[in-house]
Amino acid sequence: MSFQLIRFQKLIIVVFQVGIFLLTVEIFERFKAPRNIKMATFVLYCFILPISTFPVFAIVPFVGDDLTTSVLSQNLKIYSQKSPNHELAQMIDFIQDNTEKDAVFYGSYLIRAGANRAVVLESKGASMLIEGNPNRFIQWYYDLKTYRSKNTTGKVDFLKSKKVSYIVDDKVWEGLTPIKVIGNVYLYKI
Repeated sequence: MSFQLIRFQKLIIVVFQVGIFLLTVEIFERFKAPRNIKMATFVLYCFILPISTFPVFAIVPFVGDDLTTSVLSQNLKIYSQKSPNHELAQMIDFIQDNTEKDAVFYGSYLIRAGANRAVVLESKGASMLIEGNPNRFIQWYYDLKTYRSKNTTGKVDFLKSKKVSYIVDDKVWEGLTPIKVIGNVYLYKI
């Protein structure tokens, strides 16, 4: 159900963007705005789109919210809050080439897509469970809650109980020796 709500929210944003465009057209028609004002407004909005993700604009209504920041894809924006993690991409390539096909991982959801390996307790997979099996989603929530309540040794034991064979993380795990380190991404075999 939540997965459908996320889709629905994105649809609402698109409908709202079209509505704002039509409202702007109506306002221009009603007040008989000159053609150069219409053009200047359009050019100004096109100029704002690529810079709308700058932190300075976060508090500006209409510019810093999803209505403007979600129009362009990340590669067309001048400022991006997330820089690509090439180290994780290199680790995923290593995982794909050097681990068993049936290995189970604890780490980023990108491992599932990039290395074709099973990943447990990650946040992106949970939305897929909602559509197919609500009981598994509830179990995922309880497992995640249990996992977060444990210390490092308890977390490793809990992951072993979930048949996890590898951990990929950007943090050092006490008591574990990484089998591969790429930048600040660590691969541990448990």
